[in-house]
Amino acid sequence: MSEPFDKLKKSLHEVLEVANDKIDKRMKAAFEFVDKLRAEELAVNDDLEMVRDERLALEDQCRELEGEIARVKQLRSELEAKQQGGLFAACMARPKPVEDVVVEPEPDVHLLPEDADPDSDPDLEYG
Repeated sequence: MSEPFDKLKKSLHEVLEVANDKIDKRMKAAFEFVDKLRAEELAVNDDLEMVRDERLALEDQCRELEGEIARVKQLRSELEAKQQGGLFAACMARPKPVEDVVVEPEPDVHLLPEDADPDSDPDLEYG
């Protein structure tokens, strides 16, 4: 009677061994997957830290640039306040109204009458 129990015991041990092998394979695959995820998580954290550092550097550069822009605006306003004119100031300035200028014809210029023919009379001149 012990023989059928021995066979049953042996077959149960074989089935248990196959099940344990399958479990071990799945556990190994799961641990490898977890290790891979941890490695990816570390890589993502490193990338995130690098991006944060770059963001801080860019924010510092933006603040410096804003300071420079403010300085340029201040220098420009000071320069414009000091400028009283320049090389092209007369050309660029708006014309000022002149009221006391009177244009008079020159005394030695003679105007021809409308019916005069200058080709026929050499004494007549254009004015």
